[in-house]
Amino acid sequence: MARRDVGRIRALIEQCRGVVFDVDGTLVDTRSAHLEAWRKVTAARGIRVSRKILESYFGKRSDYWAAALLPGGGEEERRRLVEAKDRAFLKMLPSLYPFPGAVELLRRMKREGKKIALATGATQAELAVHVRKLRAQRIVDAAVYDAEVKRGKPYADSYLLALKRLGLKARDAVAVGDSLFDAQAARAGRLACIAVRTGGFTRRALMEAGAEAVARDVGQILEALGR
Repeated sequence: MARRDVGRIRALIEQCRGVVFDVDGTLVDTRSAHLEAWRKVTAARGIRVSRKILESYFGKRSDYWAAALLPGGGEEERRRLVEAKDRAFLKMLPSLYPFPGAVELLRRMKREGKKIALATGATQAELAVHVRKLRAQRIVDAAVYDAEVKRGKPYADSYLLALKRLGLKARDAVAVGDSLFDAQAARAGRLACIAVRTGGFTRRALMEAGAEAVARDVGQILEALGR
């Protein structure tokens, strides 16, 4: 991680009153499972799509994936595709765990008096499992899941609702996410954004999307903050 990123991460966290975390690919290592679930359901329906294309969608809400994968499909067909993908992913969910440092980072933010929110494109059922695995039931102050907002990332809706529930303005908070769409949503909502590379995107792409600092993963954010 570049020295400038270390300094910027420290400054952003020290100055903020709250942190809004993405979950999938940021706090919990789910990227490969999501991609495999999409691969299975598209293959079963004869939809031809490369892994590279699937990877480029990571971080978007499932209805956006379905619209891209079935551009000529109707609403019902897309809904069935999303439901099939959700079922496939839920079967893999028990074997997925937080990234090293994720639990510790949440606890540190809480000890330092930061308000904590989760803003995710995950379903309510998936989010409940993630929160248990993060041991964050008493740490998280607010959470927003997919069905609670009309538009998913890269729109700012989930971040703005999370801020509303925290009682904070955008200038008082920092977003942490792993995808281009997290960074774009943060920029649209006027939040500062720290990006992690666990979503598979390059530092350059994340910075161009709106991130103000980039770390390898949440564990490296914890390292940047020091003791």
